[in-house]
Amino acid sequence: MLTNANVQLTLFANSPKSYCNIDQEVMTARYWNDTDEDGDCRRRRQAEFLVYREVPWHLIRAVCVKNQAIANQVESISQQFGQTLTIRLRPQWYYD
Repeated sequence: MLTNANVQLTLFANSPKSYCNIDQEVMTARYWNDTDEDGDCRRRRQAEFLVYREVPWHLIRAVCVKNQAIANQVESISQQFGQTLTIRLRPQWYYD
């Protein structure tokens, strides 16, 4: 189970198998505020996947960004490292 590291319910693990319990329904929901029926949506949605030291480039499938300006910055940085990334615009994932 992934959780927000700022919450007392946080669980830490060393194995990728520990991350199989991602709540896909909450992650794909357009609105994910807590409700009377489920008072834990926000915490589950704001889960963090923290990595110790580094992630090899070849494991990154894509980077999602808010707008084209950020996409250009990500592309420039990835090119500096000789990498080609799939960059997807996802403005609906962000708040202003």
